[in-house]
Amino acid sequence: MKSYTILIGCLMIALMEREAAAGQPPIEIVRDGKPAASIVIADKAPEKVLRAVRDLQETIREATGAEAPVAPEKCRPAGSRLLVGDSASARSLGVAGPKGTGSRDEAIILRYVGSDFVIAGNDDDPYRRTQDAVFRYVAGEVDSAPLAEFERWNHYGGTAIEHRHIHAGIAPPEVYFKIHPKYYSEIWGKRSATEPEGWQLCTTNPDVVRLAVERSRRILSESPGLQAVSFFNNDRAGKCACAECRKLDAPDPVSGEGPLHGRLR
Repeated sequence: MKSYTILIGCLMIALMEREAAAGQPPIEIVRDGKPAASIVIADKAPEKVLRAVRDLQETIREATGAEAPVAPEKCRPAGSRLLVGDSASARSLGVAGPKGTGSRDEAIILRYVGSDFVIAGNDDDPYRRTQDAVFRYVAGEVDSAPLAEFERWNHYGGTAIEHRHIHAGIAPPEVYFKIHPKYYSEIWGKRSATEPEGWQLCTTNPDVVRLAVERSRRILSESPGLQAVSFFNNDRAGKCACAECRKLDAPDPVSGEGPLHGRLR
């Protein structure tokens, strides 16, 4: 899956630093352009695990040119192992793969055991958490690798933008609501920043627009490398229904039904 493919270099550095800090030899994935560890799976690994292994193997290959070997545990490969998914080998190390179908069972495991590393998650339907564990492993969430190093190894580039929910940053309710309630959504005829279904800013209010512009200028001034700032609304509902905001709404051009929100996001 190309959207998740990242380079392994920063992870390799972090693994070595972490292991060295623990007084153990580093876990090397690739040495001198050749595989130094094996990816090991259960003898009858399910498709969810095989998919995760393909992602991991592709990441290592694109980062280093080396083809990390994949072996069923019955082959007992020598050297360091990346144990992916639940397996007897992982359980023999005291690491059992998570199980269950409840809402609290979305667990993953990223754990060092000697010269091995276990990457596993709950793959009972509807979950596919071993694949999520691989994503987190190659993203460096198992360590504290500096973000700048992570970005360098992954060839991050293009336009630097801020992208996040920002209405609370433009006009924090605890600062403005009592004195300027019209900055906030009109919901059922009342201005609110506490509705259970959520709240937004009233984006037709000229003072809200002014605060948004002031914040944008401040952020761009403080972060010269940033080329775009966010105006994205809060999660959930709570769109303003004041008369001016409703003027921005129009019927859905496909269904003819409405209203379709045309608000600033």
